Amino acid sequence: MERGAVFLSYASEDRPTVGLIRDALEQVGIDVWFDRDELGGGDAWKSKILRNIESCCLFIPIMSSNTLTPKRREFRTEWYYAREEHIKGRPDLRFIIPVTIDDTNAQSPGLVSWLREIQWVALPGGQATPEFVELVRTLFRDYQRSRVATA
Repeated sequence: MERGAVFLSYASEDRPTVGLIRDALEQVGIDVWFDRDELGGGDAWKSKILRNIESCCLFIPIMSSNTLTPKRREFRTEWYYAREEHIKGRPDLRFIIPVTIDDTNAQSPGLVSWLREIQWVALPGGQATPEFVELVRTLFRDYQRSRVATA
């Protein structure tokens, strides 16, 4: 993954819908990490995912009814690791932007509690709005500029 890419984290059942979000972001020049495209045979997938969360500029957990399951799922590990990375950074910088792709909301039972405290973006059916794309593009560019300034 390119350092400073946007990391999309989701339940595997939502892959086709999340692919629409990835496509909308990539169309405007945003580097996106999407595990289906980025993990290959023989990869140490868990350590690769955690490294990519450490180096991403923005972490987007995708909420849906599939993420409310009581089953143990790897995306929750990603979400908690992203929270730890956010805590290490400056509190005034946006790092986590939760997105919902169905009627799941901050009051849904089974949701990770700390995600209730962050403002969500609703993208029903994975249809990325121009406002969402512009928000992500602005944060992505700000991150890229800050890297150049500190290099």
